[in-house]
Amino acid sequence: MVIKPQFDKTGGFSGGLASVGIADPGEKRGTGILERMKWKYNFPGKCGYIDKTGRIVIDAQFGEAGVFSEGLAAVRKGKAWGYIDKTGKILIDPQYELAEPFSEGLAAVLLDKKWGYIDRTGRKIIVPQFDTALDFVDGLAEVWVGEKMGYILPTGKFFWRQSK
Repeated sequence: MVIKPQFDKTGGFSGGLASVGIADPGEKRGTGILERMKWKYNFPGKCGYIDKTGRIVIDAQFGEAGVFSEGLAAVRKGKAWGYIDKTGKILIDPQYELAEPFSEGLAAVLLDKKWGYIDRTGRKIIVPQFDTALDFVDGLAEVWVGEKMGYILPTGKFFWRQSK
């Protein structure tokens, strides 16, 4: 065993770090599906990051902590999501309803119930306008508006829009 069980919540390793959660004192983890869902999506504690030896490298201070991708990880402080670097420094202030990992230099973020994309500096590259927005893969991202699906380029221009 490389890292002994000691955390109440764990995530997978990415970029050499893994998110971990430490529950608030007195919180008991149940065994039923509803209890597991609560801990997965509404963790009652704080999250931080460990390295591959199990050493805490970013203190548990976030409500949720995502995977590192392209050197940044989405984290929730209070009710808003932003991004940190591998030292724990907040690089993009928490301001989003949800935030996805970076992919091909852009990350999908939810603002005012619409998805758009930001770059690694936090600059809005594609204004929030989609009901669903997925990661960029091979230069394209799948987006949805209502029940219509299409693909966009990193400029926001539609590459292909589903016909009626």
